[in-house]
Amino acid sequence: LFFSRPFNPIIPSRLRPSHAANGTLSLLVFVIIKVCIMEIKAVLFDWDMTMARVLGDASPEMRLQSLFQWAGMEYSVNEVETAVSTTRLDLKLNGNVLQTQRDIAQYYQHILRNLGAENTSWAVANYLYDAYSYMPSVMYEDTLPTLRYLDRMGIKLGVISNHSRLIRPVIEEAVGELIDSEHVIISQEMGIYKPAPSIFLHAAAAMKLSPEVCLFVGDNLNGDAIGAVEKGEFQMGLWLDREGAGEKTFPPHVHRISTLADVIDYI
Repeated sequence: LFFSRPFNPIIPSRLRPSHAANGTLSLLVFVIIKVCIMEIKAVLFDWDMTMARVLGDASPEMRLQSLFQWAGMEYSVNEVETAVSTTRLDLKLNGNVLQTQRDIAQYYQHILRNLGAENTSWAVANYLYDAYSYMPSVMYEDTLPTLRYLDRMGIKLGVISNHSRLIRPVIEEAVGELIDSEHVIISQEMGIYKPAPSIFLHAAAAMKLSPEVCLFVGDNLNGDAIGAVEKGEFQMGLWLDREGAGEKTFPPHVHRISTLADVIDYI
C-alpha cells in the first residue's frame, strides 16, 4: 500500500481542488504508481544451498569426501580439505563459485590429481558431476513454509538450477506439490548455465510471464542475484546469505536476505 493517509499535494490554495477532486487525484496517483511499478508475479529459486543442501549441515569438503566415497574412492576429510585448498590456489579461484559442468568437472579432475588418484579422466569427472545428484539432500526448514505462503498469495513458483539432469526427480519429489514440472529449469537439460541471459529468459517464458515481473533468489551473489537482474532482465534479485557474510554494496534491484522467509517482504 502506497498511501496510509489521504494524499495531499502541495498546491496553491486558489488552485486547490475540492475534497472530492482531491480524493480522485489520490486515486489517480495511486493507479499511476501501480502501473509504473509492476508487481512481482513469479519467484524463482536456485536449488542447491538455497532450498536444500546435500548431507545437511556438512562442510563442502565433507560433501566432496562423501561423493568420492560413494564413487568408490576412499579419502579422509583431511586429505580432501588439503587437495581442495591446493586446487583453489592452483586455479586462482579465490572466492569464485564454478557454474558450468565443464568447469566443475575440470575442478574435480584437479582435486583428484592432488589426491594422487590413478584415474583422473574426463569420464570420471563427469560421472562425479552426475553422481552428486544421488547424494541425500536435506531441505532447509524455511523452504516449504515460504513456498506455501507465496503459493497462497497467488505467486507463481519456479526453480533454475545449474545441475545435472538427474536432480530433476529429487526436486520434483521435494516441491512438486507447489512447483510445476515445466517451471523447473535444469541447466544440463538446456546446455545453458546461469548467469547466461537465455536461461533466465527461458524460465520466464515457461511461466508465460515477462522477466520484468519475476524475482530470483539464490545463494550465489553474482551468478544468481546479480545475474538475474543484469543479464536475465528480472525485476529483482535476492542474494540468500545464510552465513551472514556481511553487508555489501549491491547494484540496483539486488538485495541481501538471510532466510527464505525474507522473500515475502519483497513481494
